[in-house]
Amino acid sequence: MRNIVNTLGCGRLQEHPKKSAVEFVVTNFWGIVEKIIPYFDKYPLCKEGLKMLDYKDFCKVVELIREEAHLTEEGLNKIRKIKSEMKIRRIRSAGENVNKSISVGIDTPGRIKAIFVYDSTTLRFSTIVYGYDRLAKLLGVHVNTARRAVKSGGVYANKYILSLSELDKENIETIKNNVKPRSTAVKVVHVYNKDKSVLLKTFPSVNAFMSFSKQSGYNVKLLCTTGTL
Repeated sequence: MRNIVNTLGCGRLQEHPKKSAVEFVVTNFWGIVEKIIPYFDKYPLCKEGLKMLDYKDFCKVVELIREEAHLTEEGLNKIRKIKSEMKIRRIRSAGENVNKSISVGIDTPGRIKAIFVYDSTTLRFSTIVYGYDRLAKLLGVHVNTARRAVKSGGVYANKYILSLSELDKENIETIKNNVKPRSTAVKVVHVYNKDKSVLLKTFPSVNAFMSFSKQSGYNVKLLCTTGTL
């Protein structure tokens, strides 16, 4: 690893003693332009496949930064698009590997959903979340609520636009304009003792109580409406 640093004439080693691992890190932009890219152009890791596609996209981003395109909104959007395409490619590749595992009888959790998240105010791409569990953590809701939010294809909490496919600005504007304004009352959950004489705890929302009690939405609704809580 030290020989790599000496040969390329840039970068540094970052040690991870707990993992018994070492990383070669290059943070200097011109080191990447003048040392790293010319080296891998001459000695590519592979001629085709996922790594080569990622490398080509990496070079595209470097060229955009070199031309100072990242200083403009249009340039930043190009970089975001390239980054999202790289993530999508890896997700699709993971899905193909999952399907191959199923065909040979290996137990697997199934294909992970790639969920595109956009800011409903700025209409800009925000991030890609992998799976409904992670989306639920981002939104601060139950996983079933997150799944319904994606399938509804609209604006969630007046903040997010969620989609299972990449959207352009025109699509995002159409989705936002088609959403009818509505008010959602936050339902507070009060927990009493069995005789209902002492207030034990108050939760600011149904979701907060669900997270605490590990109960499904149906069970919480049943408990609160039948008085058996």
